Amino acid sequence: MRKYNALSVILLFFLGTILFSCAPTITSKVLKPAEIDLHGYTRVAVLNFDGTGGREVRDWLESAVSNARLEGKSYFKVVNRSQIQKILGEQAFGGTGAIDAGTAAKMGKILGVEAVITGSVNGFETSESTGIVQRREPIARTKPRRYRYFNVRVADRKAYVSFTVNFIDSSTAEVMAGESLDGEETSHAEGSGAVTKLEPKAKLLKLAANKVINVFIRKISPHYVDQKVDLKDRSDESSIMSFRAPPEQKALDKCIKRGGMFAKASQWDKSIQEWEKCLKIKSDSAAVYYNLGVAYESKGNLNKAIENYQKAQELKADELYIMAKSRMDVRLKEQEKLQVQLRKPVIRGGSSQSIATPPPRASKTPEEVKHETRVAAAPAANELLVVKTANIREEATTKSKIIANVKKGATIQKIGKSGNWFNVKLASGKIGWIYKTLVTSID
Repeated sequence: MRKYNALSVILLFFLGTILFSCAPTITSKVLKPAEIDLHGYTRVAVLNFDGTGGREVRDWLESAVSNARLEGKSYFKVVNRSQIQKILGEQAFGGTGAIDAGTAAKMGKILGVEAVITGSVNGFETSESTGIVQRREPIARTKPRRYRYFNVRVADRKAYVSFTVNFIDSSTAEVMAGESLDGEETSHAEGSGAVTKLEPKAKLLKLAANKVINVFIRKISPHYVDQKVDLKDRSDESSIMSFRAPPEQKALDKCIKRGGMFAKASQWDKSIQEWEKCLKIKSDSAAVYYNLGVAYESKGNLNKAIENYQKAQELKADELYIMAKSRMDVRLKEQEKLQVQLRKPVIRGGSSQSIATPPPRASKTPEEVKHETRVAAAPAANELLVVKTANIREEATTKSKIIANVKKGATIQKIGKSGNWFNVKLASGKIGWIYKTLVTSID
């Protein structure tokens, strides 16, 4: 009897472990902000890249910049190759030397673009190797197992691409974003005629280049990434002895799983409906609130997601719930950056819904109108006018990180000074540093 009971417990534990290790994971697309904020630039041109493979890299990069799309629209308006050649002729593509920042900026002005992208290719090559390797396979029906050894011809082809790329302001000739990139791609084949089975050299070079071109595109424009999140497929109170659970517990677990079925199919509205029904069975289920948070996060409603994650965390201090709330804190900060980079008004509080319009106010008296007119006519204290398109930096040095870009004619608020740098506050609320020659005081 003792042996039977022990075996039963072991089997139940084993089955329960399997069941509880199969929590569903869903994947959703999350929009991330660009590492380098270039939202002030909308019209760009990709010019010649110096070196062997320069024309190919230029064309592949132009295609990638053109295909950087958000909300169904191109993030950058790209002046294509034929338009550039029509305006600049072979000056843009026929030269053999690298285009310096000053020359690139002049070309940008002629083309009527706000920025140009150019660079230099340092490596653009392929290499091959062939050989013979020994393989083995088991001989059937042999005990102890014996093997047959044989030789196989193998071939490998490797493509290597290395280049620098610079995003240059057409007004100031300043490099707003610069990267040195290296990419590799390999192809392997075995058997008779192995070399002929390898990927073509041109294809491998393109694959190698595009690997790192995509890295650069993600640095300069908002982009989507896959986010994997675990769902709860049962309540926190469930145990491996679920067959002994009370009817209410069984009903709750079934309800949670029904919502999970819709979630796996990305039918978030239906999953929310199901999980809200679950709360009628048990109003304080942390697992249900957590799943609702996942659903709202996947729909892009960050406020509702935070509300439900917070509730789950309050009900149960589970690591999964705590990490979800922490993830949302990061998402909120990213959301503000995204609103700027998407060239939209900043939305505080993380809502991705439409921007609410302020409530109408009562009509103003003639005296109020006169007073506001006088105030509007006078410049704000410490207000600066931007005389050239400029970078706002994190610290008072040209080596510091660029946190924003302001256009010529914009006004910003001066809040301090250090040497030749002004500490300023932008309309977006960002605070940083600008070099004093790029602004002038408004008297």
